[in-house]
Amino acid sequence: MTQRALLVLTSHTELGHTGRGTGFYYDEMAAPYWTIRDLGWQITLASVAGGPGLPDPKTVVEPDKRPPNVARFMADP
Repeated sequence: MTQRALLVLTSHTELGHTGRGTGFYYDEMAAPYWTIRDLGWQITLASVAGGPGLPDPKTVVEPDKRPPNVARFMADP
């Protein structure tokens, strides 16, 4: 039987009332994602409010600057 995991991402897209964008950090999501997936588990990603979780704009970087686990996640279909 396949084990299943649910990773829940934040739904916040603005840092308080500052006007600055926020969201989940790719590197903080990708590390447990690959640890769990490499064990053979099936993973579902969700957000607190439903719909897609949006990344913090600071974590969206050029491909050559991504940590390996983030690059692997972004390349995974």
